Amino acid sequence: MITGDHPAAAAAIAAELGIAPAGARAMTGAALAALDDAARCAAIRSTFVFARVAPEHKLAIVRALQPTARWSR
Repeated sequence: MITGDHPAAAAAIAAELGIAPAGARAMTGAALAALDDAARCAAIRSTFVFARVAPEHKLAIVRALQPTARWSR
């Protein structure tokens, strides 16, 4: 799930909808941007909920989840 909502709210909604396991935390766009490329790809592939993300983060998340993915700016 990718949203602009508050991380705690996003995680709670995702858990309620069955998108993420209970207790899963949302990763923010700022936290995502602070990672190097390899860590960013790994985080994207292991995270269920992204919150407070900017449009460029949304595009990067979608690209990273594609089969031939690489982080691109």
